Amino acid sequence: MLADRRVLVVLDIAASAGQVRPLPSGAAGCAVVVTSRASLTGLRVTDAVAPMP
Repeated sequence: MLADRRVLVVLDIAASAGQVRPLPSGAAGCAVVVTSRASLTGLRVTDAVAPMP
């Protein structure tokens, strides 16, 4: 359904890293934006995470 399309997934107020980790596909042109009230320390740089200030 989404093959060959650019996709942006927005996950608002994620409760845990477990909710977020399955989302990034690694496909070119795809991105995931996550907001959380908690620090999602379970996500690492190897998960291609870039924290915002």
